[in-house]
Amino acid sequence: MPPDPVEPMIHSVALLGRQLAPYKLLTPIEEQQVAKAVVACRRELYEALFSLMPVARNAFNLMNEVPTEGAINQNSRIVHISTVDPPEFKRAVLRLLVGNIQTVRALFERLAKNGLVEGEPTQPHLDTAQCDENAERLRQKISRLLAEVPIRPAFREEFLSQSKEYVMTARSLYSKVKRCRDPLQRETHADALREHLEVSGESYQSLNGKWQRVCCAHQDYLTAKEILVTRNIRLAFNQAKRFVDRGVSIEDLIQEGVGGLMTAVEKYDPSRGWRFSTYATPWVRQTMFRVIETSARTIRIPGPTLNMVRKVDTFATDFQRREGRSPTPEEIESAFKGRKLPFAITAKWVREMRLLSLPVVSIEGGKSEEPAHGGWMNTLVDTGEAPSEVVEREMDAQRRKDDIARVFREELTPRQQQVMRLRFGLDGGGELTLREIGERLGVCRERIRQIEAKATEVLEGSDLARVYGRSGGS
Repeated sequence: MPPDPVEPMIHSVALLGRQLAPYKLLTPIEEQQVAKAVVACRRELYEALFSLMPVARNAFNLMNEVPTEGAINQNSRIVHISTVDPPEFKRAVLRLLVGNIQTVRALFERLAKNGLVEGEPTQPHLDTAQCDENAERLRQKISRLLAEVPIRPAFREEFLSQSKEYVMTARSLYSKVKRCRDPLQRETHADALREHLEVSGESYQSLNGKWQRVCCAHQDYLTAKEILVTRNIRLAFNQAKRFVDRGVSIEDLIQEGVGGLMTAVEKYDPSRGWRFSTYATPWVRQTMFRVIETSARTIRIPGPTLNMVRKVDTFATDFQRREGRSPTPEEIESAFKGRKLPFAITAKWVREMRLLSLPVVSIEGGKSEEPAHGGWMNTLVDTGEAPSEVVEREMDAQRRKDDIARVFREELTPRQQQVMRLRFGLDGGGELTLREIGERLGVCRERIRQIEAKATEVLEGSDLARVYGRSGGS
């Protein structure tokens, strides 16, 4: 009698349950305290980061792109909102961001007027100490205003890297000044250090003090976040038990669920009243649904496309219940026409998705159970490239073109789109050099290189790079 495949699965679930037993769920009071600590530590971390003026200027330039991004009502690559957030929340975030940007711009102008230039006060009636105090007060206001805007965690890591690089450069120059015995070289290093510190308006001692504040705030935030995630691992385990028969191991499901917990921690606001476990459950289930849909299928379909397939399936089910028949692709196209969707649903797209939904048949199988039949392999005629391969290649090429056009439209500015199309010949023409593009657009070669580098950085962080990889996106 063959072994029952359910028994090893039950044993694995029981073993994982015993391993997760020490991670007890937090009580409501403990959960509220830890969640408030996470929010407070995150706010302190942002204020510490933005107290360094080079990082604050980079954050200001980044946030200044959001009002012209054109995607705040649906999604944003900068602000930490998503399509599941209510419209009133998105509008409130946009109003906060626009107001803070205007105030920060005015504060930067005041900082330039009231600060120090070459160690001397720009206002004659103030001494150096008063100017330093005024400048520090303005920097604190800037850091508080920028910290109020919820940006995506990826940019927080980028700001941490920028601040660390800036501080490490200052420390390296300071060490060279201390170790150098040649007076001329020591003066050269001292000038380089002064020039480096002028960017932030800080002294070497104050810069080290602010970096220590950043490190402490970052460590406190990671500790509070780890407590909230680890004490809710059982939530991911309980959700994973519901999907153990979907073609993905329970260990992988729990791992994806922890990723959903980490996303929920970043977006959770304890002031709204609901518990963290209630808020985090949809995020945990979403990550598990995605790994099941992308890993358990023989033919992998991208996540955004799967979301659209689910919308079409829901409409088809309602149509079947109402009309007593399945809708045609043209009826589906007409029903979704005019809706705000990531891409247009056409009759051609519906037919392609229906083909991908057909069951996969092994070529070693056959039309009959008889061994003499030899399977489908003996009935196929080798005529070079199969028609299905031609159709699949054409569908893949068209899908890539559509994805590239969509990402260009949503992520890049008109100037960046024009440069990238000319650079890689996406409009059917040949690839142009930087100099040729500059002559055509009336700017210098270096400016074209900067625009290309910025566009490349944006595309590498887009969903196009995650789906197709670096080679597929180019």
